[in-house]
Amino acid sequence: MKRVLVAVTLWSCLGGSAAAELERAQDAYARGDFATAFFELLEPVRRGDAEAQLMLASLYENGEGIPADIAESVKWYRAAATGGLRQARLALGEMYRTGRNVTQDDFEAARWYGLAAEQGDPTARFHYGLMTFYGQGVPPRPEAGLRLLEQAAALGYEQAQREIERIASVAATTVLDDEAEAKRLLIEARQGDVEAQYALARVLETGRGLAVDLPAAVVWYRKAAEAEHADAQNALVRLYRQDEGAVANRGEAVRWLRHAAAKGDPAVQYDLGRLLASGEDARDLAEAAQWLGKAAAQGHVEAQLAVVGLYRDSLRNGAELARWLAVIAERGDPAVQYELARIYAAGRDVARDSATAAKWLRQAAVQGHLAAQIELAECYRVGRGVAEDQAEAALWTRRAAEQGHLPSQIELAEAYRVGRGVPEDQTAAVVWTRHAAEQGHLASQFRLAAAIDGAEASPQETAEMVKWYRRAAEQGHVEAQFRLGGLLRFGRAGIKRNDGEAVRLLRAAAEQGHRDAQYMLGMMYDSGDGVPRRHGEAAKWYQFAAVQGHPAAQAALGNMYDAGDGVSRNSAEALKWWRRAAEQDDPDGQYSLGVAYKLGIGTDPDPVVSLMWFNLAATRATAAQLRDKTIRNRDLVAKHMSPDQVGEAQRLAEEWKPGVAP
Repeated sequence: MKRVLVAVTLWSCLGGSAAAELERAQDAYARGDFATAFFELLEPVRRGDAEAQLMLASLYENGEGIPADIAESVKWYRAAATGGLRQARLALGEMYRTGRNVTQDDFEAARWYGLAAEQGDPTARFHYGLMTFYGQGVPPRPEAGLRLLEQAAALGYEQAQREIERIASVAATTVLDDEAEAKRLLIEARQGDVEAQYALARVLETGRGLAVDLPAAVVWYRKAAEAEHADAQNALVRLYRQDEGAVANRGEAVRWLRHAAAKGDPAVQYDLGRLLASGEDARDLAEAAQWLGKAAAQGHVEAQLAVVGLYRDSLRNGAELARWLAVIAERGDPAVQYELARIYAAGRDVARDSATAAKWLRQAAVQGHLAAQIELAECYRVGRGVAEDQAEAALWTRRAAEQGHLPSQIELAEAYRVGRGVPEDQTAAVVWTRHAAEQGHLASQFRLAAAIDGAEASPQETAEMVKWYRRAAEQGHVEAQFRLGGLLRFGRAGIKRNDGEAVRLLRAAAEQGHRDAQYMLGMMYDSGDGVPRRHGEAAKWYQFAAVQGHPAAQAALGNMYDAGDGVSRNSAEALKWWRRAAEQDDPDGQYSLGVAYKLGIGTDPDPVVSLMWFNLAATRATAAQLRDKTIRNRDLVAKHMSPDQVGEAQRLAEEWKPGVAP
């Protein structure tokens, strides 16, 4: 019941200030849909949102929507507290003070209470005030502690007022009333009286009877500690753990922390490990790993994380790293599970094991770890560590795509387009292409426009098509430039003709080498459609397209050489370009080649070859004007030929194949 009350208190603190992106998680939590709340929190948690981290900590602590996991809960409370969230700092202080879900530790409790107290939290000021007054986890400073209690009382914390009244009614037993008493303690301490040494150290640390002098206090604590005075040893360790600047002495700190750590306290072992790890001596690092390992083996979460960092970054021991990562991974930490998967996948200081790698990837992926979802999808796609399964690959690709991962959105769109791992669904393909396009992916912007372009588009769809063609075109997508240029040149329902914009876009595509744009630009200059008529410009763009094998441009360029429009008249060049077009089965080129062999343009007249090309052009021409004039010329040539010649021309036409000249 206590856990539930704590969780409710935390949630109520967050309600009014949660960012808009957390509203869905809060709504789901309020209606008891804890699983949905968990998944809605994953993205803001990934971005480091402290309030989301606190909510996640509460879900893990109470087992709401997910299996209860105290270690994960503490991890996320700490993350939120480190991010500056007052409620998380208060919760950690309470945990360490009471030993709920963590090893009881006054030092850690005072640390987190102190930070929350600085943010004005009355509960934190009360507890930190008590700890400061009595010296629990911090040096005893009664006056400062009393001020904190008064501040908590002023904020309406009734228990603080009662504590102030109780303190006032009890005489402090450690106050030294005069200098004579202080001198007595000093004399006895110098004479080796261990109790006097400890008492004098307390007086010098707290300032209750003498001025505060921490270095002197440490001297007397140390003398008593050397005589195995347990309280003096504890006080010395406490000061070193607090890392008070006035008593900084790394060698002594290591010595006494080592003495205390040998008694098995994981919190002290952790502090000793951290202190040793802060140096550069390899021997210190090795000993740090030993003490951190001892604390970690007792379940100390911070020690487990610290020993992992030590083996990863300093000692570079992959086998030990994998061992401790596995301990943390078993608690369900997705980031650690992913790191462990990478180690097994690469075989870094462990035997390469794709199956184990896939196992940890799945456990991380289930918790929303983006990189794990991406790699797990690839494992299923190619059958690495798991049986190949395109449906599973598509499932994890979708999970990653839903988190906004652009390559996964592109992959999922393609999967729906071709039916790989999912039923073919062109509508779904367009949906995911749109997601990728909205993230600025150039190819997806074009594909989205093209998908709409290929359908019976409504006015709204037409406007969207133009929008995406334009976005892609503005980024230099050559096909988008060509298609939008063509749409604006000819116009369409919902698209107003715009010659100036069409020329600009077609020229941009043509200058990038798009042969269809080059041909279309040549046609516009050739006919004066939307631009001033300029045969020289027309011939230039026809030439660019013709060189790239554009058959219509080759036929048109042949016409310009034949007429001398924009170029010097040259029958041989005209014949060359007509032939190249005709050999690509272009009816305009075939017709022009028929005329060339009829009239002897650039070649000797040959009625059989002429009739062959007219026959081919007549069967291929779709434009009525071209078909009609081809038939007229065919019949005129055939009229003056013998039946054998006509038969030969027919045979040549029937046997002709594109790319072959007679």
